[in-house]
Amino acid sequence: MANMIMRFPGGLPKALTLSYDDGVEQDVRLIEIARKHGLKGTFNLNSGCFPPEDVSYEPGTIHRRMPKNRVKEVYKDCGWEIDIPIRRLQVLRRMPQRMRYYVTDGSLKSFSVQ
Repeated sequence: MANMIMRFPGGLPKALTLSYDDGVEQDVRLIEIARKHGLKGTFNLNSGCFPPEDVSYEPGTIHRRMPKNRVKEVYKDCGWEIDIPIRRLQVLRRMPQRMRYYVTDGSLKSFSVQ
């Protein structure tokens, strides 16, 4: 029997996985740095956490979430995978089908960037 050796693209034996959460303004800079160095990863965005479109933050606020219109603009062509965490939650398995459909479709539609 032949041995099978699993490799990553380009025949690499190891890979680094990058994953970031929340859709914060600092992601704009992160995307710039990642592009410069040829890095890719996943942004985990929760559509239930978007602030109002007219949000303003106090000076010095570090964790500044982006509103939905800005999220669509920033992540549309970022080259990274976009994940919607609610789709993976175990709690969905225990929900009635109608509610499960509403929750997942609601999240997916609010993220549509097409």
